[in-house]
Amino acid sequence: MMNDLYNLILKGGLRKYKFINSKIKPIDYSENMKGSIFAFRSKELMQDSKGFIITSEEAVSEQKEITHWTPNVYRYGKYVDNKKIIVKGHEEKNLDRSIHL
Repeated sequence: MMNDLYNLILKGGLRKYKFINSKIKPIDYSENMKGSIFAFRSKELMQDSKGFIITSEEAVSEQKEITHWTPNVYRYGKYVDNKKIIVKGHEEKNLDRSIHL
């Protein structure tokens, strides 16, 4: 049921399963690259762009400690520091327009 909700909100813009380390992806399942969303563990961390990038519905459903995430799907997301804490790409010009039309 939650997976259906994620698919509805994200409009099919993310992969269904994680590309690497999926625990539920069927054998021989193949899927084209899709977009990404951003998740944060608090509002304060979101304001400082300290979060992480999610690229599949499976990964969204595994998260138990996030308080905020972007329902808009972006074409890409990236980290701007070596520790992979600061995220970049959650801006309007990076929206995946094929999904949000």
